[in-house]
Amino acid sequence: MQTNHQVLSHAGNYPAAPPAVSWVQAGWDHQWASGLRGQMDAELGPRYRELVEQGRRRPLPPRAEDIETVWIAVVDGQPAATAALLRNPAYWEVKRVFVSPDFRRRALAQQALAKVEETARGLGVRELVLQTGILQPEAIALYKREAWEGIPGFGPYAGDTASVCFRKVIQ
Repeated sequence: MQTNHQVLSHAGNYPAAPPAVSWVQAGWDHQWASGLRGQMDAELGPRYRELVEQGRRRPLPPRAEDIETVWIAVVDGQPAATAALLRNPAYWEVKRVFVSPDFRRRALAQQALAKVEETARGLGVRELVLQTGILQPEAIALYKREAWEGIPGFGPYAGDTASVCFRKVIQ
């Protein structure tokens, strides 16, 4: 009789446990945060090249002094994922949620969002907003799964047809 189950011997041929994830808080200019943002730009740049060539304006990047914190997931000593929390007089924004390709499919993006939400909650923040782009269906799906509600463009994204914006009330 044939089965689809893998038989493991008692000689230690068990699947390896997934590597442990540790989370580090850092500043916007930390080399790991900067490196992960560079990976994100390299991945997303080609997706948006045509829109940029058509003259789509891009908001200025955040200033380091406006970033409350950056969370970085570290796996086996390597920076694996990141998300940041930006302070604006009008709102608190989640910025630059990204998981390095080698570390995807491990729920790190969800964990990064949770870390930012936890930090915001600790600061007394009641609502967060974020922006992603129309050419990032995986990000849009993530935010919907994580109970973010679609909203019109806010701040620098108001009227930007390439942006998809969300908000989440946190308790």
